Amino acid sequence: MSFLQSIILGAVQGITEWLPVSSEGINTLILLHFFGKPLSEAIGISIWLHVGTLVSALIYFRREIVALARYLPRYVRELGRGSASEPHTLISFLIISTLLSVVIGAPLMLFGLNRTEIPSGLVMAIIGGFLIITGLVQRFTPRFSGSRTITRKRDALLLGAVQALAIFPGLSRSGLTVSALLFRGYQAQQAIRVSFLMSIPVVLAAGIGLNLIGGVSLNVPAIIGAVVACLFGLLTISTLLRMAARIRFWMFCLFLGVLSLIPLLVERL
Repeated sequence: MSFLQSIILGAVQGITEWLPVSSEGINTLILLHFFGKPLSEAIGISIWLHVGTLVSALIYFRREIVALARYLPRYVRELGRGSASEPHTLISFLIISTLLSVVIGAPLMLFGLNRTEIPSGLVMAIIGGFLIITGLVQRFTPRFSGSRTITRKRDALLLGAVQALAIFPGLSRSGLTVSALLFRGYQAQQAIRVSFLMSIPVVLAAGIGLNLIGGVSLNVPAIIGAVVACLFGLLTISTLLRMAARIRFWMFCLFLGVLSLIPLLVERL
């Protein structure tokens, strides 16, 4: 990437990460359509930029993360006793969902990074289809929201699988996980909170894995992109998380999804 491309992509990542619109999908579309990158490189860069917003999330949720870390010794002592306290169940939820996301998501990430021969028009259409799915899911699941605030282990299995599928550009991680939590009867603000706490360990694992397999070149532009994503993330997270709970972003997903289908349709005509 050039320095200008890094700044643009980092800014997009820092803003869209907190919205249920698939930041990975949007950045992949930009890389494919405007910057002419192959699919494998576009996916690698899009995943890497999440490391920047990971730092933003760590800072924003620092009190909750520190509280959970302090609770860990007690959590270990309570294992097997069936504690129903909120921090105990949340830690169990995060462990289970993260492990399942890694087990399912790692092969999917490798699959995406090894795809170089798919025509860009078809790729954009696939991403557009996933964006449409994301929009439709968000359109219909809020009606299932309830008052649940304590996480459950059986819900962690569902959420771990849902989060893993978000490795595909266009499937919004936050949009799908929040929707799944609402479907399971969680209160809306709790669903958003749990969704972003879930993202921290799995994005960390993805960033480490991406570097181990050489899925992204860790050069100056890549580092600049992550830093810009972090800075924009810190500036926007509070406002955009509030917006995400109030504004109908599912309509934006549908619009962008349909727009992404146009290149393939033009090729077929």
